[in-house]
Amino acid sequence: MHENEIHRTSDFCQAISLYCLDFVLEAVDKTIPNRCEFLFKKTDYLDRAIEQFWKRELLIEPQAFFQA
Repeated sequence: MHENEIHRTSDFCQAISLYCLDFVLEAVDKTIPNRCEFLFKKTDYLDRAIEQFWKRELLIEPQAFFQA
């Protein structure tokens, strides 16, 4: 997969939110010491979900978030 097809985030809450919305976690990159990046395949829906996350408009079921 090409780098431009991947969304990388080190924001743990964002990664959990995307995971709860059934986006596939492709990998966890731990090459940088003391940091991990969560990699998701980019889609139009993923971009919308990220936008909603930053606007605080994204709704996640609390138990699903906690269990993730």
